[in-house]
Amino acid sequence: MSRALLVLVLLVVVVSAQNVVFVWHMHQPPYYIPKESVPTDTGKAVVEAPWVRLWTAKAYYPMLLLVEETGAKVTFDITPTLLEQIEMYAQGRLTDKYLQISLKKAEDLTEEEKSFILERFFDISWEVQIPKFPRYQCLLEKRNNVPGSFDTADYRDLQVLFNLAWINEKLLNEDPDLRPIYQKAKGSDCGTHFTDGDKMAVLAKHMQYPKAFLDKLAQLYKKGQIEVIMTPYYYPIAPLVENTNNALSTDPGIITLPKPFAHPEDVSAQVQLSRHKFKTFFKAELLGIWPPELAVDDQFIQILAQSGIKYTVADQVALERYLGRQPTQEELYTPWERYGVLIFFRDKELSDWIGFAGSSTSRQYGEKYAAEQFLSLLAGKAQGGLVVIALDGENPWEWYPNDGYVFLTEIYKAVKNSTKTLREATSSATPRRSESPLPTSSWAGGSLSVWVGEWEENLAWRILEGARQVAKNKAWQQLLYPAEAGDWFWWYGRDRESPREEIFDSLFREIVKKFYEKIGLTYNYTWPLDEPIHYRTAYTVDWAGAPFRRLIISEVEKINITVEVYSHSANTAQHGRAPGIRVIAHWGPVAYWGGPWGDLYFAPMTYAGDVGNNDLYVLTPKLAPGRYEFTFIAQGSNEVFATALGQNYQVEVLPRTDGRVCGVELKRVEVYGGGHLLAVFTGNALAYVGNVIKAYYEVCGEGPIYVAASMALIRQDSGAPWDEVFVLASPTAEGLYVAEFRVNYSGVFELRAKAMGGNVYYSTPVYIRVEGGPGPRVVDGREDDWVGQPPLQTPGAAVSMYELIVTDPQDDQYRFYRPDWSWPPTDDLDAVELRLYSDGQNLYGLVKLKQLSNIYAPYVIIAIGVPGGGFSEWLPDWSDTRLAFKWDYIIGINYGKGSPLFLFDHDWSPRPTGQIARSGNVIEFAIPLDQLPLLKTAAETYITAVVFANNYGGVWDPGKNNAYDPVSGRYITEDNYASNVYDVFGQAPTSAEVYGGWDGGDQTVDFYVRVGLDNGRIVAVT
Repeated sequence: MSRALLVLVLLVVVVSAQNVVFVWHMHQPPYYIPKESVPTDTGKAVVEAPWVRLWTAKAYYPMLLLVEETGAKVTFDITPTLLEQIEMYAQGRLTDKYLQISLKKAEDLTEEEKSFILERFFDISWEVQIPKFPRYQCLLEKRNNVPGSFDTADYRDLQVLFNLAWINEKLLNEDPDLRPIYQKAKGSDCGTHFTDGDKMAVLAKHMQYPKAFLDKLAQLYKKGQIEVIMTPYYYPIAPLVENTNNALSTDPGIITLPKPFAHPEDVSAQVQLSRHKFKTFFKAELLGIWPPELAVDDQFIQILAQSGIKYTVADQVALERYLGRQPTQEELYTPWERYGVLIFFRDKELSDWIGFAGSSTSRQYGEKYAAEQFLSLLAGKAQGGLVVIALDGENPWEWYPNDGYVFLTEIYKAVKNSTKTLREATSSATPRRSESPLPTSSWAGGSLSVWVGEWEENLAWRILEGARQVAKNKAWQQLLYPAEAGDWFWWYGRDRESPREEIFDSLFREIVKKFYEKIGLTYNYTWPLDEPIHYRTAYTVDWAGAPFRRLIISEVEKINITVEVYSHSANTAQHGRAPGIRVIAHWGPVAYWGGPWGDLYFAPMTYAGDVGNNDLYVLTPKLAPGRYEFTFIAQGSNEVFATALGQNYQVEVLPRTDGRVCGVELKRVEVYGGGHLLAVFTGNALAYVGNVIKAYYEVCGEGPIYVAASMALIRQDSGAPWDEVFVLASPTAEGLYVAEFRVNYSGVFELRAKAMGGNVYYSTPVYIRVEGGPGPRVVDGREDDWVGQPPLQTPGAAVSMYELIVTDPQDDQYRFYRPDWSWPPTDDLDAVELRLYSDGQNLYGLVKLKQLSNIYAPYVIIAIGVPGGGFSEWLPDWSDTRLAFKWDYIIGINYGKGSPLFLFDHDWSPRPTGQIARSGNVIEFAIPLDQLPLLKTAAETYITAVVFANNYGGVWDPGKNNAYDPVSGRYITEDNYASNVYDVFGQAPTSAEVYGGWDGGDQTVDFYVRVGLDNGRIVAVT
């Protein structure tokens, strides 16, 4: 007996002493959008997505065959929407665009269909599946390099190979009709071609598998070899449909709807629909429910109990939260009873091993070896109890080299005598009683933030809530159940990305559109349903900002709200609208500035021309009187959130009055400094940085009238106003109205006023030149408004015009990189200059690198510490680097993150902040001092700025790993270094900073600049 066989036998003996419960979750969302809620026996459609058909061939049907052949007992969660669509395929009532184009003769394909094939017929694992067939790999490389060279034979080969690759290897090996084609594909080369006969043989099997699946499913269920459970019909994330605010219990910091979507009755109704579907197909009662995404809470368990459900499944993290600690194995492997429902908690380690580690192990060592490793892990678990292994029944197998059938065969054979279905486990278990509510949780680390919190997700929930509010009867409500599917919300936002997200977005919006068409009511929310929510392009947005901080507008005025966008790659500097850029306005009503929003509104903005190098977008919203806060989202390949230096833009709409205005005229401008009147002007004026401006106006009119005045910087590049701030003017004893402003930077400002009643009248503008300080701080990525003189020597540090300027020699950065990086960003990580300036309200910064061809490469961290205080000397985000002082604030700049400018909290969490822009090799940012409060009063601070190599969102997987350094004559690995420093602003990185690490003691960046402060301003290098 071989050693491997002996090990396997021993594992089988150990494992057989356990009771193992496999639960395979099989699901697809409703790609067919019905006119009614449950269209099992009606309707016919062509759908965009082929995944029901393809996964039936790749996983669903062969997994049933494996159970039958090995004798193992398992449980399948077959979601109603999946079962319904497989039935429709089997009955010839459903097909997909991929299949239609596959069936068409290659000679007859249109140009549009050829483009579809080139884009979509590689939708399978490039790493595992395509390389199985050398001809398929050749076509992929040809598509990527010379796509215009495809001929008819190439398209026919793609029709064959795409559909062949989506059939499980078990079927390909065992089906005599498919085996010759499979062997031909495995032994192919770039010159191999396939025939129409090959294609029709493959497609014939695809069209047979749905019925074969249904027949086998019913047969195995009737025999008792499998148990089948279901989800609520359309796969709603139950805690969120019950109340979207439930997400706050798992993620307190996320943004949810101010008026939550809260319809637990919909969850209950969808459970009843699933019971009906189950009884129709299996002629039996549905006893078990799989919570979509294993998202559970106590109310969901109550709903199951009230619906007659006997058992369900939850993630191990749910039990951890219930207990407040890690469960013992006895606690984990025993079901818990709550409201009469048994809850089986899955073993997360074992389940995730199959879902993730098993595929990588299989690719490296083969599926049989991976099965041995899994059985060894299973054997190490406690004897006795019920070990529940629950996971996706489709997604893992695309990443197994033999589609998982060898792996599962070995495991099933080893454990078949100890396997139980959930039904059998329920009948034999002695459950533990749960005496307190089950906390909210999911299998996404316990969080619900995957489905709510990002703006795309919140927009979809807001659209759904608006529709649900008008669904006054049960028939109308059922039309919206498909829109409650968690699949749509899973793909919204940037926490999950897929090249086919537009399909899911389109389906969600189509459901809502059909709802309004069916009930005959008008959709009136601010987001057009024909406008995609999901938007991604190849162009990078570098900067976005609005030309105001606060607007005061009368109800009688037309409200035009504008925002500007700059993109180097999209070339906004050229006249006309730049391609691949979209801008979204996002706003909500507030009772007071900085208060909670009373609702969420979103609307796409319209291109309205050019301002300098920027594209201008406009929105003309209908706003009732009140206060509103705005932010703007500029989209391309990335998203830039435009804010007023980290604060929301403010818009106040004043109500119409009965007053009539006939004029408004400036009488005088008073300039104050240090509380003393310095000068009085009756027209254009002169002031200095830090002065207070009081503008007095005379108003002609009668009745109730509002008066507001504004100051705005006149930009040098375009002459357009910027940073406009409106304030309400107050009446004076002399019958005038006075408005007060403080000027914090130099430049030319426009001053104007308007009087508002039943009409609006504007004053003639006057201009105020402000001198005596630094220039205007427009965060646009340009350095022309930084006026301080750099130090005489480089490297060096100096303060000039209240600017801290730290210069660094070019070409002094560390230069060796990981061998697997195809884009060694040498000059992108070369620090050149750092500037910081504070006007007492905001901290502005400028980071200049030698070049910035890859904006994702540099990760700049600016550490600020106040003497005698500080939180930690260690830099955050797994940089494994220490400072010579303890930091109070860490500013991070990293375009590999969703929000490229952030502050680190003392819990090491990056928090988006401020405003950032980039132009060429210059990055500019601003952060309100309210977020850096110690700088307002500190007399001195320490500052260090470091450039790391970014590995797309973090630096734990550093740029130096496995690089050969000829200077030291060694390979740099995690065994002998812990630093990812590439440059330090103000000096060349030292040997200790570069190497440091576990074999050289603690890694420390010793260099820092000591800076003197006065009332928040930078005054000296001390």
